[in-house]
This record gives sequence, C-alpha cells and structure tokens, in this order.
Amino acid sequence: MNMDPVIVVWLLYCGTFVAIPTAHYWYMKRWSSRPWGLTTITEWNPSVTVLVPTRNEERTIALKLENLREIKYPKDRLEVIVIDDKSTDATIARAEEFRKDNGEMNIKILIKTKWGGKSESLNLGLQESSGEVVVVSDADCFWTKETLPQSLKYLSNPTVGAVTGLESILNPPNSIATRSEVLYDDIVHVIRVGESKIQSTVIFQGGFSAYKRGALDRFDTINDDSGTALSIIQKGLRTILVPEALVFTSFPVSLAEKAGIKLRRAVQLIKVWLSCLRLLLKNKLRLSLRVFIPEFYLYFLQPPLFVVLAVFSALLAAGNFWIFMLIICFLAPVLVVPKLRMMFGELVQGVCILLLAMISVGFGRTMPVWKSSSQSRSGVTREALEALGLLSN
Repeated sequence: MNMDPVIVVWLLYCGTFVAIPTAHYWYMKRWSSRPWGLTTITEWNPSVTVLVPTRNEERTIALKLENLREIKYPKDRLEVIVIDDKSTDATIARAEEFRKDNGEMNIKILIKTKWGGKSESLNLGLQESSGEVVVVSDADCFWTKETLPQSLKYLSNPTVGAVTGLESILNPPNSIATRSEVLYDDIVHVIRVGESKIQSTVIFQGGFSAYKRGALDRFDTINDDSGTALSIIQKGLRTILVPEALVFTSFPVSLAEKAGIKLRRAVQLIKVWLSCLRLLLKNKLRLSLRVFIPEFYLYFLQPPLFVVLAVFSALLAAGNFWIFMLIICFLAPVLVVPKLRMMFGELVQGVCILLLAMISVGFGRTMPVWKSSSQSRSGVTREALEALGLLSN
C-alpha cells in the first residue's frame, strides 16, 4: 500500500518534533545521575556577602532577613546588604526595624534615590561588599539552614566560579498555574543538573546565586542573572546548579500572571542565547556545545516548528478523515489525563511565550525586571515558612 508522500512527511515531522526534546531530556537525565567528579572542601567557610535587592517588599523583607538570621553559617563570616531601589512603601522602615532588633547580624541598608533596576542595585551592593563569596537572593525567596554551606562546598573547587540553587514552590499547588509549574520545574531541574555535570548551566535564578568575588567583575545589566553566569563561563570557570541548595519561593496562582513572569524570563534568556551564538560565530564561546546546541534548538527552532506543525496538521485533517481520527486519538488522552493535559498546556504556553519573546527582542523592546507580584507574595506567610522549617516557631 502506497502512502501519500505528504502524509509521510507529516508523520516524520511529528516524530522529529517529539523525538528531539525527548532524547535531550533522557540524555540529560542520564548525566544528572552521574557523580560530580569534583574535589570539594566540606568545611570551607569563606566570608560571605548576601545581596538582597528590594523594590516595594514591605510584606517580605523582615521575613527574608529573619530567614537569613537562621541559616547555618558563622555570623562573623556573614554580611547582609539590602539595596532598596526607591521603594514607595515601608520596605526601608521594616528593614531598619529588623536591623535595630538584631544587632548580632552585620546588616547594611543602601537606599537609592533614583530608580535604576535590579542589576544596577546589585552592582551598587557589589561595590560595598567585603565577602570572598557574593550571594544574590530576592526578598521573596527563602533558604533552608543548609542551603549556603551546601553551595559553598562546591564553590571550594577551583574550577567552579558560581553556583545556583534549586527552586521549589512555597505556596501549595492549589491552582493549575502552580501545579503545572511544579511539573515544569521537575523536568527543567533534571536538564539543568545534567548541563552542570557536563560542564555548566547558563540559566541562573534570583532566589540563590553564589559567586566567587574574584570571578565577578559586575552583574550583567542587560541579561540579568544568566548573563552574569555566562560572563563567568567565558572566564573559563564552571557555573552549576546544586540540587542540595534548596530555595523556596512563592508563585502566582493565575495563568495570566504566570505568563507575565515567564515572558520576562524568556526575553532575558533569548538575549543570553543570542550572546552565546555571537560568541560561537567568533569561535569564542566557552560553553559546551552539548549544552548550547540543544538549548538553542529548544528556544529558537522548536517554537516556530510547532506553529508550522499545527497549521500543517489542521490542513491535513481537513482533507483526510484518517489523519483527522489520528489527531483525535492523540488529543483524547491529552485532554482526559490531568498530567498529560498540563504537559500539553505547558508546551503550548511555552511556545507562545517564546514566540512573543523573540518578537520583543527583535523589535528591541525591554521587559521590566522589577515587577512584584501581589499574587506570588500572598503565599509568603510566617505559617508557611515555619511549616517548612525555614523559620523557627
């Protein structure tokens, strides 16, 4: 039986579209289970500066500082610098009150008189820092008592220039937005750990990122956390995700607000991968191609390929009953099984967000990094933090 060549092409297209990201995931999963092969010093206790950039964080700043007070690290080796980016609420007052009541902590508060953005705040804090290791942590992100020492263990290796933590959602997965984000994180974390064990991961998070001071000239003001990680890779050092360095953060419960956060992140990452491409074309990229090539495909090629596949499938289904039934058979379990439905929803949302991000970057539009979410902050409560052991009862 001869098959229509158009249908053959469609089937091959479908198979390729699914096979490439699936193979990439399992390849990274295999790498993520391998040992690090790094010589580390468990009791390495360098001086540490924690930079906490703030912008209208009156609801969380005191809880954040209390969380830092309880981490397992010598207080005489720890410095905390709060850099406020012209807040219009009581953030500074809350921070000052905490500092007054906790004289055993070395806390500095820098107050900017002109709004300049997160990276500018971090660079101001960096100028005032005295630590051998500089850690960045957002005001709505909370560490376990072991997060800092667990990350420093890896930073003790001379080949490692920076580490980032593994973020987990603080508020319970009680909405489709939070449940799908948990599923997304489970997949992405496997990939990031795999990349780290191959060589480095570029994608760093604001919840916890620790840098050797000698490797950090400045924070990237264009590409944010991941741009800073790339600059360290270009110096010949590794940047890795440490699964033991747990960080808890709240997340929006609405799909609309989730999409807004994802779009801002996607714009930054599109710029980072374009920077990598430019370096590659100049034969200067020091990031492993086993990391860069799959990421470039997923960020730049997979989204438009998905659109072409969707249009191609619709046209075929309109003119071929069996193709129509095949698509229905595929979509049926996707729509019925909750986990498959969430995975498909994440795929469609991810494609749309990446396409919008590419358009934004192409037209030179910038996305605000300082944009607090009232929904995500609503999950930051003392009760929630105490339940996870992030604050004492």
